[in-house]
Amino acid sequence: MKVCPRCKQSKPLSEYHKNGTDTYCKPCRLDYGREWRQAHPDAHKAYKRAAEAKKPDQYRAAKRRRYHADVEHSRELQRAWAASHPEVMKKRRRASVESGYTRWHRYGISLEASKALMAAQDWTCAICRGNFPSSRGTQLDHDHATGEVRGFLCSMCNHDVAKFERLRGKVADYLADPPARSILAMPSPPV
Repeated sequence: MKVCPRCKQSKPLSEYHKNGTDTYCKPCRLDYGREWRQAHPDAHKAYKRAAEAKKPDQYRAAKRRRYHADVEHSRELQRAWAASHPEVMKKRRRASVESGYTRWHRYGISLEASKALMAAQDWTCAICRGNFPSSRGTQLDHDHATGEVRGFLCSMCNHDVAKFERLRGKVADYLADPPARSILAMPSPPV
């Protein structure tokens, strides 16, 4: 048995970290750590960064495990953080669009090339010719099979193109032989 100096209770050694050699019992150690982190946020961030720099793979794997353990909860936390930091999110989106990093990384198109393509499209959607509502409404359309970049589309047109690509064969079959033709015994229209 050992007395915790924080809560003044006598507890067995199993209630202490480090095989009973820790100064505080487990609940008091958690409280103490929480209080210290709140009182010293900069020091805590520096400590976490230093620890993560020593074992980056281990920290990355732990983050992935936490994320995949409850994906929906993780996404809720991300959305809540983004909602409470609108200026940071605005800067991040602008930096991503201006740097063209995402387009280069995913599709191999440089910022200059994407600006030239946008200028050739008169800064409008290549299908509906509507103005883009925002940088988030701008979609770089590409062929998923070949990776070929086709042009910038608004979100709605990009969604429609993706749906059409998925259903192309089914739509062609349906138009060539609609079910009503055989059921209602209607003659085929002249071609």
